[in-house]
Amino acid sequence: MVFLVAVPLSLGIAVASDAPIAAGLVAAVVGGVVASRSAASPGSRCRYGPTPAAGASS
Repeated sequence: MVFLVAVPLSLGIAVASDAPIAAGLVAAVVGGVVASRSAASPGSRCRYGPTPAAGASS
């Protein structure tokens, strides 16, 4: 669902900066791939609240 916002935004920025529209599309695709790869990496986990390491120090 993020692409519904990312593609028009990147196209608008490309047009506003006098870049070709293809550059905006490439930027949207590359940004989406990088974001999805970094969010899906095994080392990244969402942690809410105090972590066990914070509790061990007190």
